[in-house]
Amino acid sequence: ERRVGFGVFHTAQVLHHFNASDATVLQGRSFEDLLFDEESTARHHDAQYAMAAHAMAALENLYAVSNLLSVAVFHSLKLAEVGVPPFSEPSDITFQSVLSFIRQLPPCRVVAPAMHALKSAPTQKYLEAIVLESRSNSVISASVIFDARGRDSEAYRLRIPAFRHSGEDFGARDVDPLLINEGMRVQRAVEDTLLAVGDHLRGPA
Repeated sequence: ERRVGFGVFHTAQVLHHFNASDATVLQGRSFEDLLFDEESTARHHDAQYAMAAHAMAALENLYAVSNLLSVAVFHSLKLAEVGVPPFSEPSDITFQSVLSFIRQLPPCRVVAPAMHALKSAPTQKYLEAIVLESRSNSVISASVIFDARGRDSEAYRLRIPAFRHSGEDFGARDVDPLLINEGMRVQRAVEDTLLAVGDHLRGPA
């Protein structure tokens, strides 16, 4: 839950810097005019850097939720006491290993669908790719994109450029809807999983 909260905080900071850039840096002027104003250009670049840093922090926190949730589920359901689980090391307690194990236990199966929902959305694949790729390459050069030709519905916006990870191409995405929608989805999945764990522990009414 704290990781989700951190993700929400960093998302709010992204939007704060974006709105501040709109109000104090661009000020309704064309991007070409901005390039000839040294002070405004410096502020604009500072805003871009801050937005990229907060966007990356938000993505990292959302990405970390799945394995943290698996540890919480593992210990809450006391899986170490059920038979001989394949968890000889703490590093073995991963999202997939815990999910696979509880699917084999009839009493715990009520938790599996809620937990599975966390990673079942298509956006989760993008989230995982951008985080893993960003750890070795600077692909998250999130920046304000200005549409000088008027083809875009918005004059400028914060966007993650297209990138390639493990031989697969991933298209460009706008940062704010990605962070907001994924953050809300992850939060719902965590809440549903914890409620399912609680229902299982309480047993029949």
